[in-house]
Order: sequence, then C-alpha cells, then structure tokens
Amino acid sequence: MAIQKASFRSLPDSPGVYIFRDAVGEPLYIGKSTSIRKRVEQHYSGAPVDAREEALRRLSESVDYIKTRNEVEALILENNLIKKFRPPLNVMLKDDKTYPYIKVTREEYPRVVLTRRLVDDGSYYFGPYTSPSAARLTVKELRSAFPIRGCSLELGEKVYKPCLDYHIKICSAPCANYISKEEYSKLVRGFVGVLRGSYKKLLGELYREMEAAAKRQEYEVAASIRDRIHALETLSTRQYAQLPGWADYDVISAGGDAGVVMHFRRGALVGREVFRLRVPEGVGSSGVIEEFIQLFYSSGRTPANTVLVEGLDPGAKDYLERWLRTKNPETVIRKPTSRVEAELVNMCRSNLPSTSMEQALAELGRLLGLQRTPRVIQGFDVSNLGSSHPYVSAVCFVDGAPSRKHYRVYGVKGVKSQNDFAMIREAVVRHIKHVERGEIPRPDLILIDGGPVQRGYAVQALRLAHASDIPVVSLAKKYETIYTGDGELRLPLQSRALQVLQHVRDESHRFALKHHRKKRGRVSLEGFLSSVKGLGSKRLQLLTTRYRTLEELRRAGVEGLLVVPGISRRLAERIMEAIEEARKP
Repeated sequence: MAIQKASFRSLPDSPGVYIFRDAVGEPLYIGKSTSIRKRVEQHYSGAPVDAREEALRRLSESVDYIKTRNEVEALILENNLIKKFRPPLNVMLKDDKTYPYIKVTREEYPRVVLTRRLVDDGSYYFGPYTSPSAARLTVKELRSAFPIRGCSLELGEKVYKPCLDYHIKICSAPCANYISKEEYSKLVRGFVGVLRGSYKKLLGELYREMEAAAKRQEYEVAASIRDRIHALETLSTRQYAQLPGWADYDVISAGGDAGVVMHFRRGALVGREVFRLRVPEGVGSSGVIEEFIQLFYSSGRTPANTVLVEGLDPGAKDYLERWLRTKNPETVIRKPTSRVEAELVNMCRSNLPSTSMEQALAELGRLLGLQRTPRVIQGFDVSNLGSSHPYVSAVCFVDGAPSRKHYRVYGVKGVKSQNDFAMIREAVVRHIKHVERGEIPRPDLILIDGGPVQRGYAVQALRLAHASDIPVVSLAKKYETIYTGDGELRLPLQSRALQVLQHVRDESHRFALKHHRKKRGRVSLEGFLSSVKGLGSKRLQLLTTRYRTLEELRRAGVEGLLVVPGISRRLAERIMEAIEEARKP
C-alpha cells in the first residue's frame, strides 16, 4: 500500500535527512533538505518527473527521518547513510565522494595534511569539511599561528635546508634543527587544541593585535589579522553529524510514549531508531528511560562503548551497566560530560516523534478547557535578592520547544519594595506591548510560576493591557498544582501535559536566574572600579562593556586594558594594583 499524503503532516519542518522505505523497511531513497516535510511533499506533488520518482511513489511504503541542526550536518549524514545502505534509487545519482579531514600525524615531529581517508593509525582527525577550500584555508591560517610542518620528509639525523614554508612563516623548520623538540611539541599542542575548540584564547590575542594595529593606523596589518580571526571563527563551528576521532556512542532519549536511539560508530552518525512505548500509569520519567534501555538491548543488540543518557536513576545506571558489559565489556553508561556530548543528547531528544508533543499540547488544552491547542506558551518568573536587582523573565515556547529569539527579561522599574506580585503585573503589561507591536507571537497560554495570587496579578495585568482574552494559569512547585480561573488542577507526574508546563516553568526560572547573576556581577564590578582614581563614568562604561568580571580584568592584564579607549598605561597599572590588592587574604 502506497504512502498516504496525510501522513506527511507529522514530518518536521526542520533540517535533516529523510528515508523512503519499501514494504520490508529497507531504504529505497535517502535525501536531505532544510525542511524535511516540504521536500517529501515535493516528491509527491504533481506528476512524476522521471522514472526514478515514479518508482519511488510506487514502491515506498513509509518515510522515516533524522533531524539535524542545519543543512551541512544533513549533507554529511546523507552521505554516510547512502554509503552504508546503498539504496537502489540513490546508486545512480550519488558518487562515492568523501569529505576531507585535517590530519595531524603521530610522529616525532608531527605534520599536518588533508586526507579523505580515515585510518586508525593513532593520528588526530578533524572534520569532515564540506568545502575543501575552507579546509585548506583553515590549515594555512592555523599554520601561520602554529607553524608546524606540512611536508613528508623523514626527519632523523639528516639535516635539510629550510623550504619556502619557513620563509613565509608557516613552518618552524624542524628539518633544519631551527626549533627544539619541546618547543615544536608546544606548537603541535596549540594547533590541535584550536581544532578541538580551544580557540578563545587565540582569538582574544588576535583581537588585541588587530585593535593595536588599527590604532597605529596599520590598516593592512589589521585587515590581515581580521582574515585570520574570520578563519578561526569559521573553524569554531563543529559539525555533529561526524565526530572527530573514533568515538562509538549510543545516544538515548525517552519521554512520553516514545524512545529514540541514535548510533555513532567510528565517529559517524550511522542511524536512528524510534520506538513507540506503552507506559503504565505511575511510571516516572526515569523509570521510562530505565525500562526502555532494558527493552532495547534485550533484543540481541550490542551496545556501543559509551551509552549517553540523561535522567537515569543512579541505582538503575549501575545494574544496567553491569548487564550491558556482558554484551560489550567496554560499555559505560553516563551523562554527557562535554559540550559536544550535550549537543548529541539534545539532538537525540529533538528526534522524539513530534506527534507525542502534539498530543501533549492537545491534552493540555483539553484539560484547561481552552478554545484552541496552546501552540504558543509564554512563562514568567521573578528573580531577586531581597530588593536588589529584581528581574522578571519571559520565555516563549512554540509547539513545545523553546523559541529563544522571543525570550525577554524585564528589569523592574515601577516597584520599589520586595513585591513579587506587583513585579509580575508590571512585567506582563510591558510584555504585552511587545506582543502588540508584533515583536513576539501572541500567546495561546500564559504560565506564571507560583500560586493563585501570582496568577491573579497576571490577570490584572492583562486587563490593564486590554488582552484579557489570553488564558492564564500558574504552577506551584510544592505539589505541582495548576491554578486556573476555575480552581485547582492536579495531574499525575507522568502526565505529558504537566511535563509541558514544568518545562516552561523551569526554563523561565533558569533564564531569570541567569540574568540576575549577570546583573549582580556587573554591579559588583562597577562598584569595585568606581573607587579607582582617574576612572570616570565614561571610561568605566567602556571597561565594563568589554570585561564583565574582575577575573576577566585580571587575565587581560595591563596590555589588555590598553585596548579600551581612554585607558592610559598608568591608569591600567592602577586598576591592576587595585585588583591584586583585593585578592590578598
């Protein structure tokens, strides 16, 4: 039976890879797009454009997908999956193209080369890069900062004459004994460190050099440094459809009525499996994850060396790990410990079937008696320390996911005492003005962190803003009680509708605290610096705009302070003396 077009509505309008499968589930065709849903619909719109598309429509029984963060990741993932599955409708259209990697060899004097072959030889591999020219430029610019060799000379007792690379300052000529092995090793560590993401220190140095050159009116030098900065900033964007090195991961996420496992083998994302779950009443989120892991690996699958998962109970983690080691002695179950691994878990979570969230939002609308499904939910929370630096955060969720471009934070202006209720009223009134101007989508539901009193003040605010038709509820943390205009509502902790509200509430709390801490640190820094002789309000503003904490100032040192307009060497030294004095016990 052919695919029903109505099923396309459940596909995500986001970047990723789509997979048409035949009657037995084998891939027929694999493609990529910036919008999975729109591209799949195009395959079925109008008459078939060629024999391949006619065969695709006739033979396809289902369509699967894997979401990625952007089109570049989708491109890399598509390439990996086509090579793995060799789908019949892709074979004549795809070559065996492999994207280039930057390779740093494991030798006494390591060298850097571009390669399209991954070999388990102990070398460092970084990439892949979808643009070979960008990879070459990256190597060139990095070698200007860390001049390591790119030649294939066998270095040993023989001493060579330096080549052109030495004279244009992209090689330190270890072949001519112009650098010690220890110093060369430092260069290699710096080169590899930047490729691993430790580029901020180097970028800071380059920015200071560029500003100093501009002040000296050496504009060609400043432009050259600007180009190096651009290359490093481009390099800093990692692609998570392919991990550097040889990492093997199973990344697991489960929630509601579904579970997802994404498989990385030898660094490459090679597939995703999605399962529908029947969750008995009373099973919490950690229990769902625990039982899903048992079910998944009970079917004979061999786990990866690393199983990444969040939300698993520590006791369950221990016994599951012991069990999985009977299948693979190297297996470790753990939470993500790096930015890269956290991104992998987030990517896996984003691949949970969207229908689960759609059902949760529909259930929430039904339970609250709303006229429409609450696709846009906005949450408010207050953060203050006594009456110091009060803030109200406003977060926005669209279709159950954070829409961070619509987040706002309101510094309280009209409330002089510690009155959280009045602060909420002020923030909601100001927020609705942004909504009326079209800067923020109109909410289908407003959620206030707190009880019935907090909700009442938000209702007052909506009346003042002539927006009383927007529904308002509050969520009290103690018993997770929902307060509506009709009274109280308590839902089971495993309820997906409740979990939607909890996610919005927790995110608004996190966002409020983030800005509150930033403001406290800023005021503290300004208070400290205001006592430094010769530092007026204008210079103080310029300084605190560039450096947000005392620690940043201390690390910048005198030379770093000199790039701030109006800061003389004597004033910079005075500031550093004050910082060192404050650090004394």
